Amino acid sequence: MDIEKVLLARENRKSRINKPFQNYLRFEKSCLEAGESLLIEHDYPHRTLLERSIVISFVSAIEVYFKDMLDLVFKYCDPAWFRKHLKSIHPNKYTISDLVDMYEQSIHPLELISFGQSFQNSDQIETVFSKLNGKPFWSSVLGLRARVKDRPETEVGWSHEQLDSLKYVFKLRHELVHDPTMKEYFDSSLMENLRRASQLMLGVDISILSILQEHKDPELDE
Repeated sequence: MDIEKVLLARENRKSRINKPFQNYLRFEKSCLEAGESLLIEHDYPHRTLLERSIVISFVSAIEVYFKDMLDLVFKYCDPAWFRKHLKSIHPNKYTISDLVDMYEQSIHPLELISFGQSFQNSDQIETVFSKLNGKPFWSSVLGLRARVKDRPETEVGWSHEQLDSLKYVFKLRHELVHDPTMKEYFDSSLMENLRRASQLMLGVDISILSILQEHKDPELDE
């Protein structure tokens, strides 16, 4: 176990506000605005670098969102409910030396669980949040309908097309990090995939917030 990485993740988490979706939206906005700039300005300086940065930063923002939401589940929900899921979410084993390091650095075991997750693909998100949700996570998101109270005309839902876009962006990010191409690839089609993936994240947030409300720790009301 790399204690330094765990401690760095803790410090990075402290630098963000305690509202995961707002943190995500801030990075998403920057990525989408940069993408729009690339579509307009074809001779953009350092274009290849910016193309890569947009996709990698977009996926990083999503991964951070899910890690922060998992932390929020542990802080907000009834421990008696989530404890039974911990072993399947985080099957890692630790040595005595690891345990001593955790004690000396005041690292809570739950801190390791969110740190140890890699939410850079839809399957991992499905694995973790389906266990917490008690049913397939992505199906739950796609089955949602939301609207402003007393305004039925504002009703929205989420689609398989948006989920496919999210999967595509995840896959592209993996290629850019591990097998990068030097050709220009940012076009209107990729921009549309980013937009659809970002639209899906609202449904994701509503779904996870419903989990939080359903399993709220009763001691928080005291």
